[in-house]
Amino acid sequence: MPLFLKVPRFTLRLPVIQLRVLALSYSLIEGGPLGDKLGKISYENQFLAAASGGSVCKSSIKFDTISDYVITEDEIKALIQRSEVVYKAIEAYLLANIDACN
Repeated sequence: MPLFLKVPRFTLRLPVIQLRVLALSYSLIEGGPLGDKLGKISYENQFLAAASGGSVCKSSIKFDTISDYVITEDEIKALIQRSEVVYKAIEAYLLANIDACN
């Protein structure tokens, strides 16, 4: 059963967490960057071991628009940059708190 998280600015739907392959799929379904043009944004992330140590995140983002709205390349870039800010913050926290996941 999917998990729904409600925080003050947006709602996430977390239907898939696969720990064996370190994959996470979730959708932003309310609030935040959706505005009146996007119905939802779906994210798929897979974390792989890097040859040099550490990990690599492969991400896929799907934008579902409302009505016949066509999302522009600049809007896509801005939304991706917002996602990157979150990943960088998580990375910084984990590097500063190595035992956080133990």
